[in-house]
Amino acid sequence: MLSATGRGMRRLVAAAGPIRYSLVALWDGLDHREAAGIVAGDILKANPKCSGIEALNQGMAFAKNGALVSWDLEGCGLVALPESFGTVRVETDLLLLNNSLQTLPESFAHLQVGRHLYLTRNMLVTLPESIGALRVPGHLSLGFNCLKSLPASFALVHTGGDLRLMFNPLTSWPQFPNVQGTVSK
Repeated sequence: MLSATGRGMRRLVAAAGPIRYSLVALWDGLDHREAAGIVAGDILKANPKCSGIEALNQGMAFAKNGALVSWDLEGCGLVALPESFGTVRVETDLLLLNNSLQTLPESFAHLQVGRHLYLTRNMLVTLPESIGALRVPGHLSLGFNCLKSLPASFALVHTGGDLRLMFNPLTSWPQFPNVQGTVSK
């Protein structure tokens, strides 16, 4: 049976065109190695100056059951993420630190992270309006970026840990009722 998140992702996948239902089915079926490989290929297409598929694959850690435990994409030279990135499912941490991302795909809010999500030290200027649907059980770190404003939906972000926004040139701060930890400004 599909969860509400799964149904939402299937609608997003159907609307996205190039992303296939089969990619979501791979994540659903715990064939994370193949699904992550497809997403890594999409990342490479969106980032021709990326360090290469080996660097993207090297950061993946898998459990014996085939689940993607964590994905470390720190310092891979990423400037963009493909829409397929929103299908990613990681049991613990997703590390996107020290890249050159300026924005995130609309699908980003649908990725599933089991613990922490780090987007520190990128060049993020904007976040997608859909970001309010993001759920992070641990910390969400967006510090040291170039965010001057946040979409209205960002106030709805759920974190079980801290929300780190320090060292962004933000001029206004919404309330964050769904953040369980502290908000670092």
